Amino acid sequence: MAALEIALCFTAGLFLLILTALLFRLSFKGIARLLLNAAFGGVVLLALSMLSLFDLPLNPVNALVVGYLGVPGLIALLIIRAL
Repeated sequence: MAALEIALCFTAGLFLLILTALLFRLSFKGIARLLLNAAFGGVVLLALSMLSLFDLPLNPVNALVVGYLGVPGLIALLIIRAL
């Protein structure tokens, strides 16, 4: 049940991201890139969580940070989490 709740929250966050992007009139290419980066970041966070390597919550903001910034974004989230 927890996995379903996480998936629903992640989907809701992505929907809000799309709505925000549309309000700021980003191009379709920009929106698609944000969604792709968020999906990639979510997959990375989910994989790391399943392997019990890191204890980072899976949410749209973390997914975007990891998806957009890559490894430096992951390191930044870990440092912020440690504070």
